[in-house]
Amino acid sequence: MNRKSLSILFVITMMIIPLSFLSAQDTEDRDFFNELLNFDNSDVLTMPQVGDYVIYKSNFGNNEMIITIISMGNRDFFFKTFDKNNYEVNEFKATLILDGGEYELGDIALKSGDSNSEDLKLAILESVSMFNVRKNINTSEFPKAINASIDWEAVDDTVQYNFRPWIPIVNMYNRTYSDNRVNGLKLIRFGRLQKNREADILNFTGLDTSFDNSPTSVIKELPMNPTAFDGMNIPLDLNWTSAEKANTSEILVDDQRYAYINIQTVPTENIDESSYLFLNKLILNNRKYILPESVDFLDFKGTPSLKYVIFDEGTLKKSIAIVMLYNRGEYTSILSFTSYLKFYSDNRGYFNKVLF
Repeated sequence: MNRKSLSILFVITMMIIPLSFLSAQDTEDRDFFNELLNFDNSDVLTMPQVGDYVIYKSNFGNNEMIITIISMGNRDFFFKTFDKNNYEVNEFKATLILDGGEYELGDIALKSGDSNSEDLKLAILESVSMFNVRKNINTSEFPKAINASIDWEAVDDTVQYNFRPWIPIVNMYNRTYSDNRVNGLKLIRFGRLQKNREADILNFTGLDTSFDNSPTSVIKELPMNPTAFDGMNIPLDLNWTSAEKANTSEILVDDQRYAYINIQTVPTENIDESSYLFLNKLILNNRKYILPESVDFLDFKGTPSLKYVIFDEGTLKKSIAIVMLYNRGEYTSILSFTSYLKFYSDNRGYFNKVLF
């Protein structure tokens, strides 16, 4: 990492320390995002925080570019572009301002790169467009995905946007053109910067996540061994090894954990008023690489649930995670299930009987 990158890293690191009280800065941010996202009228939107980030892959003609956007508070955003063809990098900070009812970026503070770069101009165009489209959507349709279309004169085409409430900053998942489906902008990574892990995001230049190196095995048919954790009965069999004190059961294959279930029970008052907010915060603060296309919020027979897939950047293994919230009145039980993805897929029927 060069000196300039270290400088940016230091600035962002200093800005993501959470505050325990509502400061004037927090109030400004709340007013800003209220105006932009209309989140007070939706029970599924999480208030954006300093350090929230989104990373998109942009395809435009023969060019492929990675665009990173990090919220820095006070309407300030850090942008980074990485050109996959020529490795050109642009890093800059800009403030989002409202001018005549439309958002635009104010003065740009260039940290590295070229202010005349076509990549930089495209990143600005994309960002301003997504902000302006976002402010006009009807958030009452959340938690369902919301589609919006506009005529984009800059490219003489109709542009289609897809918004999902769990995505930080402006909730945009992807953008496509009606006449040219090759050109597009798609979310490939999201979350909240974690202390001592900022470089993982600042230096991220894309990753092929299509490969899955996770192991699999066929689960044997064994006698039932129902297990109760915190008064919840789980229909397990003898494939599972339980640790009741830890409220955990796991399946071991050759002494390696292939799947596990954990139940933690907490006072319901500790859960957000909206289960969606609780589950959304769970994935935003996850230190692991969650594949955006895998995120699925669902209601299973009245039980708020969340599914997503984790990609291990070191081992190239994928794991599926399922979280279910069981409201038991004064208390809520949080069931967490994780399994290697291939193991889960090859034994889907078995696991569905356990979970659902």
